[in-house]
Amino acid sequence: MTSPLRAKQDSVSAALEALQANRPSQAEEICRNYLDSSPGSVEHLRLLGHALSKQARYAEAEETVRLALSLRSDFPHLHEDLGSVLALQGRHEEAVPCFERAIQLEPRLPRAHKKLGQSLALLDRGREADAAFEEFFDQAPGKGQVALAMDHLRADRKAEAIDTLRNALREDPDNVDAMRCLAGIYIREEGRVSDAEALLRRATARAPDFVVAWSMLANLLREAGRDREAIACFRTVATLDPASPAAWAGLGATYAHVGETQKSIDAYARSLALNPGVAGAQMGYGHILKTAGDPVEAGLRRSLLEHGQPQGLQVRERRSQGDGRTGVAHRPERERRCALPICAWQGP
Repeated sequence: MTSPLRAKQDSVSAALEALQANRPSQAEEICRNYLDSSPGSVEHLRLLGHALSKQARYAEAEETVRLALSLRSDFPHLHEDLGSVLALQGRHEEAVPCFERAIQLEPRLPRAHKKLGQSLALLDRGREADAAFEEFFDQAPGKGQVALAMDHLRADRKAEAIDTLRNALREDPDNVDAMRCLAGIYIREEGRVSDAEALLRRATARAPDFVVAWSMLANLLREAGRDREAIACFRTVATLDPASPAAWAGLGATYAHVGETQKSIDAYARSLALNPGVAGAQMGYGHILKTAGDPVEAGLRRSLLEHGQPQGLQVRERRSQGDGRTGVAHRPERERRCALPICAWQGP
């Protein structure tokens, strides 16, 4: 028989694994199931707050974190969590004292210093923000070096930026932010693309959920004509961040290039459903529909792109429901709009 302590540890581990795999709804379910029988578990309340925040359900997350704090007011990470939820709602005046309380309870919280600096900066409290960021850089020197390198780049001091990033990697070979930034520089340099790829593969190996690095690698491979490898990377990005229009658009473009027309149509439709204003996706979607033999729908895509009406263009009824083709089906007049049809998505 599993002991209560072991059951709690297993539940916490499962919720953490779900959050790290970008499955917040699954993490929420795990936490709620445990809290049904043990409503005082601060650990599960905290993880539930994270899961709700990841789903942009900030009011519920705030309520959950406040409940956890009422049970354990001396837990610094909960004060940081509350500050984060408030900041995500734009309530920076309220967030600042939460971050300050977290730091008071535990001074060695680099992210709390960083978040405090961000909120102070948004409140135009520049000197206090600078002090918070300075403390963050002191506690997380690798992050500080990356920030310094970005300053060099913005000032057109590329050589200094490269030296700073290389130094950061010498001091910490696992600094994935430095890898990503250095790869970004190398991608734009002739003859250094293979070095950029090596850095991005190293970053994704050390941080499998590093979405930005996966996205950069996918685009690098697509530009190099290595479409199958690019598709695998775009699929990883779409799995980690299903709400990314760029990931689905990348899949749409790459599937089109390898001749997988229906997968391309589905991916483009998913991208445009998430963000109808993506001009590149509109153009690609129109082209692949034309290739598939649907010139009417392709014309609609072009019209949407040219006239800037991604959701409001009226169209005539042109086919009956259930003909099995992508496009505008027969519906009552008040509902019949070309609102970027969403294909039945089967996965990337």
